[in-house]
Amino acid sequence: MKKFRVGTCSWNYESWLGLVYSFKWKTSAPYLVEYSKHYKTAEIDSWFYNLPEPDEVKEYKENVPKDFTFTLKVPRELTMTHIPLPGGITSNSHFLSMEFFEVFYSRIEELLPQVTGIIFQFPYFENDKISSLSQFLFRAKSFFPNLPKELPIGIEVRNKDFLNDNYFDFLTENNIIPVLSEMKMLPTITETYEKNKLRIGDNIIIRLLGGDRKEIELRTKKIWDEIRLPKMQNQAIAEMIVEMLETKNVILNVNNHYEGSAPKTIQAILEFMKQAGYKEK
Repeated sequence: MKKFRVGTCSWNYESWLGLVYSFKWKTSAPYLVEYSKHYKTAEIDSWFYNLPEPDEVKEYKENVPKDFTFTLKVPRELTMTHIPLPGGITSNSHFLSMEFFEVFYSRIEELLPQVTGIIFQFPYFENDKISSLSQFLFRAKSFFPNLPKELPIGIEVRNKDFLNDNYFDFLTENNIIPVLSEMKMLPTITETYEKNKLRIGDNIIIRLLGGDRKEIELRTKKIWDEIRLPKMQNQAIAEMIVEMLETKNVILNVNNHYEGSAPKTIQAILEFMKQAGYKEK
């Protein structure tokens, strides 16, 4: 059986007191000391919105054991053709810019030995931004093959019609990790995986993100300690992961917005995995 790591999308939640944490901290890094006793990986979401500061990167590294790993999202400047700003939406000159990526790379370099996924989270592209998979791949082919080969690059797309043979062939040819997300606008990850599993290589990242953010935030009042919108597909996802682990290394990241409490969702999925024959290491 291959390697399996499960963790959460971000981790700085006061409402996890008593569930994951025993003390409230003012910043996110100190939470990692206790978090890493429960989970062996975490997704850094905040760098999607801001370039990381060197002190922050160093603090993250110092607060986890050496066998702890991170996945992290690259800044949205690299993945969005247009950026929302206070004055409106503006065209983004850094979309798939090698120069901007090198700035980001220099900021995270110290953490790289513990990074197992550098995620390019692309948005849903309207036709006036990127009109087709062919146009997306045209841009992607001028960028991704030029990245350092040793980097664990992953791509997530949110246009369901992109998820075809040509897309997964591009990922395989460039040693890019498929990032499959369970979310409202996409087919279920079990469906996507079943159709494309023969084109998926040795590594995969799964993100359980959820549906309507406003609905789950209304139900939880942003207190993330209980499952409020249970998902019927969790057993199927768990069984899929067990199958994947026969040939692939799997990272599972769970968002509070998926059901209302990422730790509770993880607990449920691990139980389903055990029922399907998974033996936790």
